[in-house]
Amino acid sequence: MKEKDMQPNVFTYSALINGLAKRGEYDRAMDLMEQMRSRGIHPTAVTYATLLKSATRLYDEDKTRSIVRMLEDDLEGLDRKSLKLLYDLSRTAKVSFSEKTVERIRELLNH
Repeated sequence: MKEKDMQPNVFTYSALINGLAKRGEYDRAMDLMEQMRSRGIHPTAVTYATLLKSATRLYDEDKTRSIVRMLEDDLEGLDRKSLKLLYDLSRTAKVSFSEKTVERIRELLNH
């Protein structure tokens, strides 16, 4: 992509992150997520869900919390569909968001 002066977008990043996560390369997926965010590209709920699924599969609470903190920082940039997906995810036992985060998601969904 660099050779052809093409810039990755949210879909490019998400596909790469998904592929890395499925291969068990969680740390590389997280590095790519950080790169994505540093370039001002907002991850979608699907991107977050992919990483959360990977972290919970590893039974790694620290990694899960790290993703949740990132997600909390990005709530305002998510679209309605993404917020709905996260709200539904917040109701599962595998991922726990703070009550404040769940309430903020509800507020954003109601506007």
